[in-house]
Amino acid sequence: MSSKYNKLVRDKIPSIIKDSGRRCNVERLNEKEYKSRLKEKLEEEVQEYLDATDQGESLGELADILEVIHALAETHGTSIREVERIRLQKAEERGGFNERILLINTDTFTEDYKEVKVGELVQSTMRNLASSNKLSADKIQFLCDYKYSKRTFDINYPFLIKLQPEIPIDEQGIFNGYNRYWKKPILINGERYLMCSQWYDRNKPKFMNWVQEQN
Repeated sequence: MSSKYNKLVRDKIPSIIKDSGRRCNVERLNEKEYKSRLKEKLEEEVQEYLDATDQGESLGELADILEVIHALAETHGTSIREVERIRLQKAEERGGFNERILLINTDTFTEDYKEVKVGELVQSTMRNLASSNKLSADKIQFLCDYKYSKRTFDINYPFLIKLQPEIPIDEQGIFNGYNRYWKKPILINGERYLMCSQWYDRNKPKFMNWVQEQN
């Protein structure tokens, strides 16, 4: 009598089965099937962690989850180191879970902001945040980063660029021959910056979500 499993197993499981005096049939998965089975395996291991009843069992299941994550990272052409780098970046930007914060609710945006032109909204809101001292040095550093600006607001240039006093304003903020920044500087923590002017209505919800996080 045979037992059917039809599931992804660790590499040494077939040898362990044979060493116990039993036989088993296996097949080698192609890349697409392998990735699909890994996702199923992740669901399986997470459920086993949720069902664990003691510390030892829980830690063992967490180790299994981590092993699957290692394998999944490789199917994306990268490694767990890159996943860890992204994890640390997200933790720096948004924090971790150490404070045990439970979000109960948030205020919904009023309909008023939808009627305001996106350029006016960005400039006025940023000046209010700056005057209220809600833009820390770390936040400014992120806003000056292209990748963060693209990921957070879906804009194609850094949100802010720091003004260079020795260079005329008209010569700053130019990309590919075109000026991409408003000429009126914003004063933040004693430093002057230019704000990106390349905003569209599709960017408005992302900007307002970010603003709500600052409050």
